Amino acid sequence: MNTDKFFSPLSIKAGELYDYLHDLVNKEHTWQKHFGFDAIEVDSSWIQKDYALNCVNKLQPIKRLGVLKVPSNSFYNFHRDSYRLSTLNMLIKQKEGYCYFIESRDDHYCDLVELVYEPKTYYLFNNQAIHGVINKLEPRYMFSLYFENEINYQDLQVKLAHIK
Repeated sequence: MNTDKFFSPLSIKAGELYDYLHDLVNKEHTWQKHFGFDAIEVDSSWIQKDYALNCVNKLQPIKRLGVLKVPSNSFYNFHRDSYRLSTLNMLIKQKEGYCYFIESRDDHYCDLVELVYEPKTYYLFNNQAIHGVINKLEPRYMFSLYFENEINYQDLQVKLAHIK
């Protein structure tokens, strides 16, 4: 199955931001509730400091950065986001977790595609494709962002094609 309609990696890897985020999630925080996740905001100065985010921001302005936390031994139900069309995600830390996209095949089955995150890799993410997360042993931490103006995934892919 073509995974490109669900997610696609950027070729530009995260720099110091990845290490910063890895340290950040290991510290104590007051997490805020955000659509079922625990979340903390990340300083927007990283948009200029991180080369990949800076490149993305020039083509599709970024509004906010954050870290989302999924608790251990949980399943974040399959869904389409009601508040985002597309985003850029990067896995920070997980022990045993899985992100799946599903697409109906017939009355009985769905095709299943797993996004296997690579370290320090940003992924364009189609929030309007049905997706969910199974998380096992420890909390799972994901970097994510909001764009100034929502953009559908296919248009985002075209806009960011030269940095993919």
